[in-house]
Amino acid sequence: MDLKSAREVIHKPTELASKIFDVLGFKNPEDFLYKLAQGHFQYMNYGMFPTKDSQGYNGCCEEEINYLELFDLCRLELREGLDFLEVGCGLGYGAQLINNKFKPSSLVSIDRAENAILFAQKNLDNSNVTYKYDGFSENIVPENSLDVIYTVETGGRFPKKENFELAYRLLKKNGMFLVANINPANELAKKREFAKEAGFQLYKERDVTPQVLSYLKSEKKAQNFYAIIDSMPFHRAAILKVFIKQVKEFSRMPGSKSHELLGTKEFYYHFCFRKG
Repeated sequence: MDLKSAREVIHKPTELASKIFDVLGFKNPEDFLYKLAQGHFQYMNYGMFPTKDSQGYNGCCEEEINYLELFDLCRLELREGLDFLEVGCGLGYGAQLINNKFKPSSLVSIDRAENAILFAQKNLDNSNVTYKYDGFSENIVPENSLDVIYTVETGGRFPKKENFELAYRLLKKNGMFLVANINPANELAKKREFAKEAGFQLYKERDVTPQVLSYLKSEKKAQNFYAIIDSMPFHRAAILKVFIKQVKEFSRMPGSKSHELLGTKEFYYHFCFRKG
């Protein structure tokens, strides 16, 4: 299977699955998965941790791979009282982690999966985190108002050239744009190019593919994955098992086409771009 075909497996559900999603009233596969997973999986991507094991955000070192380690790229510049925007917050747990760690003045977390945002608004601490059902656009916050914009696993095509331009406008002088994502090698180069064209400086970058692959292949990951499904209410587990192939592709479990790409044609990088 070539790269284009493999990526279509990840991003496009089968025709039958699409019809089922439509009948059930879901706008996209991610929103469907978030609805099933809420309260069971905290992160619907490469850090699927059961809620009961992660209370207080100090029980699982793997959580730090895509969140706190990303912020290590600019840790000397971070202090309390900054203004943050998270693009693609999923079920919202990552924003709670960042809020607890960095004590921001404000933190807006957006996602285009409506069920995920509804879950976060209802079940998580909203006292200093604003969860919004929205895409990345001019309407989220005023220009020159943010110190940090960060995004963790929002899809291989994000950020595009226009996203870098928008991020630059929304950030204050010396603001940071942090990106943790999987991309083909040529798109990694494009990210650097788009950032430079928008006016950013490449502050730091890190290839974290080996450690992500190590966790994905680990016995702990597999045990957690299947144990959580088995612990879910019967109807949710049964529905999830019907779509287990899509779930494995989405989470890049061993045996999936998306897993085969990681470390061969696609690579996981952390980037920190700085507005001059």
